[in-house]
Amino acid sequence: MNKSFSLLGLLFICILFVPAKHVCGQSAREYAKDSETKFAQQQFDDAVVLAISALMKEPSWERAIEALQQALPASIRNNENKIAQLIESSAKFKGDYTVEESQEIVTRYSNLVAISDKLMNLPEVKLKKGSPIKFEIKNYGGDLRQAKEELAKNQELAAEKHYQQGQELLKQNNVDQNKLAAKEFKKALGYYPDYKNASSMYDQARKLATKRIAIIPFENKSGKGQYGAVNETITDEIISSLLNAPSAVEFVEIITRDQLQQVMNEQNLGTSGIINESTAMQMGKVLGVSEIIVGQITQIASVEPVVTSKQYANKRTIYSKTGNYDISAMIQEYKKEASAAMSGSFKIIDIKTAKILKTDSFKEDYKFLSVWSTYIGNPDAIDYNVPRGPEENAPADEERVNIVARKLSASLANQIIGYLK
Repeated sequence: MNKSFSLLGLLFICILFVPAKHVCGQSAREYAKDSETKFAQQQFDDAVVLAISALMKEPSWERAIEALQQALPASIRNNENKIAQLIESSAKFKGDYTVEESQEIVTRYSNLVAISDKLMNLPEVKLKKGSPIKFEIKNYGGDLRQAKEELAKNQELAAEKHYQQGQELLKQNNVDQNKLAAKEFKKALGYYPDYKNASSMYDQARKLATKRIAIIPFENKSGKGQYGAVNETITDEIISSLLNAPSAVEFVEIITRDQLQQVMNEQNLGTSGIINESTAMQMGKVLGVSEIIVGQITQIASVEPVVTSKQYANKRTIYSKTGNYDISAMIQEYKKEASAAMSGSFKIIDIKTAKILKTDSFKEDYKFLSVWSTYIGNPDAIDYNVPRGPEENAPADEERVNIVARKLSASLANQIIGYLK
């Protein structure tokens, strides 16, 4: 929505439902000042609305009258000139861009209609010593109706254009072209929700373009088995992230953990846990997927909390009428640090050709830091930058690794989402 139109709507609500004496809490002086600022910024519609708001509160406020007298013709001229340019530019249909131009014409006429309505609702405006002042009020209602009809016509033309492009793409009987076809039918529906049979055509194209993908639990080759099924945790987190990204899985069917587990059991992998690239390919064929994502964790490192400390003195001189004197404090500053890290790699493999479609390495870490201090002496001598927080406990070893696993899952999910789009 146009920013000016948004402000128009907001202020119209304020003026309509709040007594003129208390319009949106601002004074006439503040509204007039804001109007002058908007005029200087060439935001003429906003300047008009703010000046009207000022006059709703004080119809004789000279500064507000002057603000409206300069902003109103500028607003009308600016909108009418831009509308004329847009009408000329959109005379010949050029696709989506013409729809955008038509929408802007409707928005600008809507702004002008809203301004005219506000002017009609103004109380009598006049200087304390003078005759009533009249402002130019035009009726743009007919223009707005015609602009909306033109917009609807262009939206239908755009819908037809995308519909026909979708039909042509479908004829090529190619997965990538089917995806593009689905997107074309979706655009058609965006312009015209019930356009022809675009909805069913979208479903058909999407189904033809959808790939089944299995994410196999990553193989833990780090030699660290004390952290439980961290590899399965990563897989579950990635799947969850993907399912929460509709745009990424519009043309993707992710195999569920239950389906994976069933195949693992059938292939006698449930107890051994041996899932390498070879067995993953076998699972992919059984599942009927087109691609699999496999990976391996090559390193898991976790450093237990280590506390270091340093001692230093803070001194200050206190100045007073009775004389100057020095104060001091001996600071003992502590620093507790712990960390965890994980690294490895992953591949996306085409099941039919065994071709590697994408491969990349990954690395993620987590660092814990707690800084605090104790002191002996006068607290008034302690500088503001001396850490005063309480000592914090570092997460336990397994939790640190799990934090890294969650961060890693989010990072890998973003990479996979980028690939799937």
